Amino acid sequence: MRGSVGKQLETTTKLKKNQYIVLAYVIGLTLISLLYVNSQTPIAAIVAVAITLMALVSLGTDYSIPLVIAAYQFTYWVPYIYITLIVLVYYLIKHTRKIQIFNPVLWYFLVVLLSSISLSMPGASLDHFLRTVISQLAIVFLFTTNTDKDIDIISIKTFCSGFFLKTIVMFFVAQKYSSIDYILQTRFGYGEMMRFLPEWLVVQNENSYATFSVLTITLLYILRHMKNENNINHVLYFLGITLAVILGLITKSRTFVITGIIFILFVLSMKSEKNIIRKLSSIVISLIIIFGGYLVVKRFMPTVYNGIISRFMYSDLSNGRFEIFSIINERFFSGSSKGLMFGYLAVKDYGDILGFIDAFHNVIQKAYVLHGFVGFSVIICFLVSYFRFNKQWNNRPLDLMFILPFIIALSAGLASNPDLIVYVFGIYLISMNYHGEIQET
Repeated sequence: MRGSVGKQLETTTKLKKNQYIVLAYVIGLTLISLLYVNSQTPIAAIVAVAITLMALVSLGTDYSIPLVIAAYQFTYWVPYIYITLIVLVYYLIKHTRKIQIFNPVLWYFLVVLLSSISLSMPGASLDHFLRTVISQLAIVFLFTTNTDKDIDIISIKTFCSGFFLKTIVMFFVAQKYSSIDYILQTRFGYGEMMRFLPEWLVVQNENSYATFSVLTITLLYILRHMKNENNINHVLYFLGITLAVILGLITKSRTFVITGIIFILFVLSMKSEKNIIRKLSSIVISLIIIFGGYLVVKRFMPTVYNGIISRFMYSDLSNGRFEIFSIINERFFSGSSKGLMFGYLAVKDYGDILGFIDAFHNVIQKAYVLHGFVGFSVIICFLVSYFRFNKQWNNRPLDLMFILPFIIALSAGLASNPDLIVYVFGIYLISMNYHGEIQET
């Protein structure tokens, strides 16, 4: 008995230590990003790779996912693709004799294989193609290797802490190349800052940032309902949700408002009525956060408040999205039959080939244009396979709460352009339902 208790205590102590190491890694990436933004020094990339290797050696391959998620948050300022490949290679070296390839990886490999046909298209680039697919294939592989619920929770905390620390870098960029006051008067994101930024520097698009904001709110909400979370953590989650609401509002993004409404409706509809007091308290807390964020923005950021209101006063609430969708479809369907079947993933300047200049504002459209309808069909099979794979952890019914991150990402993707990793991460979190523990509500 004593041996069992001692072993459990040792495991808990090691878990806390590793959690602090992951947090230190996220903070390290933040400092490296600030260094890069301030000086464009190549040393920043070298240091990022170095601390990744140090973290891998210290933590082991079990923590591959939190490290990849952390790097993804800072993808604009650190060599995210190389970091992902380093993590993958280290994992493969350590597990050479017991590597398992699961169905989702095979399906996504088929997506890559079919999309490689686009290399024969005019303007195709092998370098661009490899940069696009290899890191995503690595992520899919790594996300199917974890079966530890503690790593799942650390992954969520890494995503959330990375979001808030990334925001510090974005505010630093705004202050250095423009002014925070101006950005708050317009929109917080690449759309406004791009006119001031040097060519080598990029920040996250405001709609994508808004998506990450709602995902952070969603993940903190899930953490609030996890068992074995102490009262201090609950307070931190509450404050984190409130801050994420305010940051989402600063973008003045309709994506944030719409996905936020979906989040609220979903939460209210999925709560069971077994414990009416907890149900009511959850609703009250949600309303306090929403109303509190509204009052803070209206009182202390009137330009942001007026900007949000004005965004919904346009005669075209889609802000031209329907027209963009129609134009891209028209050009795509009138293009080559090979492009129609296998897409334009390897073509870096696909807009020039197809004759449109607007960016995609619909992730489904982006998927079938870049992968073609054959590749798009296989992507559907990949997503279904991923859902089925996660369901294999346990036979009990899926808690709807764990579908919420994927719903948020998908709804945002109909109005903006988040990357595939957002959806993979959303599905990955569903596995927590099968080997995690959540409070009964």
